[in-house]
Amino acid sequence: MVANGMPVHNQTGSPTEPRHKQHIQKLWGTFRSFVYGRPTASLLHHLPQSNPFEKWSHHNRYSASHHFDAATVSPHRTAAHQVRQFYQRLKVSGHV
Repeated sequence: MVANGMPVHNQTGSPTEPRHKQHIQKLWGTFRSFVYGRPTASLLHHLPQSNPFEKWSHHNRYSASHHFDAATVSPHRTAAHQVRQFYQRLKVSGHV
């Protein structure tokens, strides 16, 4: 979102607007709508339309592995890979 003009604090790099200080499961819809109409919108087709992180919680990263299985993790891992590729495309296109 920074590549699309989201204001951030100079010293911390964190978003200035509280609604943008969210974990990905809540930020996904905001991100997609934020990007529409901006230069990087042409790259959005590389990301899932629906929120692949909807059933994920940032608290899960502290859970023991026996609390979840591959079927639960796989969609999140795939989506994280897609986000990483999206970021790489932003870099190549000069937006980051």
